[in-house]
Formats: sequence, structure tokens, C-alpha cells
Amino acid sequence: MVHTLTHTGHKVVFTREPGGTAISEQIRDIVLDWKTDGMTRWTELFLMIASRAQHTEEVILPALHEGKVVGCDRYTDSTVAYQGYGRGLALDTIADLNRIATLGLTPDLTILLDISVKEAVRRHGRPSLFDEPIEREEIDFYEHLREGYLSLLQLDPARFLVIDGMQSIARIEAQIHQGVVEKLKARDA
Repeated sequence: MVHTLTHTGHKVVFTREPGGTAISEQIRDIVLDWKTDGMTRWTELFLMIASRAQHTEEVILPALHEGKVVGCDRYTDSTVAYQGYGRGLALDTIADLNRIATLGLTPDLTILLDISVKEAVRRHGRPSLFDEPIEREEIDFYEHLREGYLSLLQLDPARFLVIDGMQSIARIEAQIHQGVVEKLKARDA
């Protein structure tokens, strides 16, 4: 994707959350460390928000101000899905914290790879076999996550590119490429 976008004249920054900066990567290490299994859901939320605030101010906003395209693996929608729908925290509180952490920044495009939880488990094994605490959750947790993402889609369908995760990797990549290129053409027009 970077290769394609740079050949169309776009400067691109790819990043991730939690992470993307030295401080945010340290927060990521805390959140994903199996030894932090007893972390409360509020602590998890505040760490994610702290990581996002640092990441937004240090990486995302400067890149956007330089005219770059920013691709981020997870952002505000993930916190709504994981901590809101998955952990049961108040959605309005999460929305307020996301607005503060991002200084009001909203993605132009969110790519949602949709796949049933049953199929995801079939492909990757039972979540309880993973090393990271959040990946050891029960199946119901993942059902709530999917419900959360689909609810977000209903709230702002124009921002989402929904791709069927049951397709081949090549087909998924082609659809992501096409969707991103179309969004950039519309933005640049």
C-alpha cells in the first residue's frame, strides 16, 4: 500500500495503537504484558487514552500538517469497541475521552474487516491460547467487540469501508487499496 500511494504522489506514515511513539510503546508493553492480567477495565481505558493523546500530538497531527496520509492500525473506534462494548464502560465517557485525546481529530476512513467470531477462532485457535491478556478473553467478549464495530458502522457508514474477511488475502488487499485510493481522490478533488 505504501508503495502504491507514494507512486501516486502521496507521502505516507503508517503507525499503530497502542504505540507509535516511545512513550506510547511503553504503554503498549504494559497493556499487552501477560503479567498485567489483573488490570482493571478503567486502568486499561486510561492507558489507551494516554497512549492515544501522545500518539496524536507527536505523530499523527504533525504528519497531517505536513500534508501526509496517515494510516493507523487501530484508533478511536477500537477503544469504543474494546473498552465500551467489550468491557462495558460508558460509551459517552469513552467518546469524551477520545475527543480530548485526539484534539477532536476523526479518521476520514476506517477499514473494517468483518468476520464472524466463530470463523476467527477457527482460523487462529481459541483466544484463551494467546499470550496477551486481551486476547485471552472468552468468546462472548469478541462477540461484543464485533457488535461494537458494527454499531459504529451504523452511526457513520460514510466513514467506513467494510470488507468481508472471508475473502482471500489478495482480494482483501485489492479492496483496501481501491477504497483508500478512492477516498484520497475524493479528498484531493
